[in-house]
Amino acid sequence: MINIRVLIADSNWKLMGRYEMFLNGCGLEVATADTALLCVEMLRGFEPDILVLEAELPWGQGDGVLDLMQTEPDVPVCPVIMLSDLPEWEGLHQFGAIEVAEYHQKPLSPMELREAVMRVYHEGVSAWRTALSIHG
Repeated sequence: MINIRVLIADSNWKLMGRYEMFLNGCGLEVATADTALLCVEMLRGFEPDILVLEAELPWGQGDGVLDLMQTEPDVPVCPVIMLSDLPEWEGLHQFGAIEVAEYHQKPLSPMELREAVMRVYHEGVSAWRTALSIHG
């Protein structure tokens, strides 16, 4: 079985807990953060394969996290699944070199999130890592 590491950064503890429990039950390794500051700390320590990031995350917002992934060499870069309360999000497709792999309006069911994680992992992580090794 593939060990997929997922960091979920969301301010809604109840929803994040449901996601964490479901994804752990599916065999994924999950860490959580409820602020942008904690998200950046967890990116450094947990080094996820995929980041599930709430656009409206407190203490820095989702775009602040994406900016640090681009500008700070000690903040790992990984594919991002963006979640938001809004149907559209300005700047969705790209923040410099960091592209958002998928965007979903909240609430997303745990099963839908798992499907998105698996899709992004299987379609994107190997290509993402290859591109980083070429450019990094």
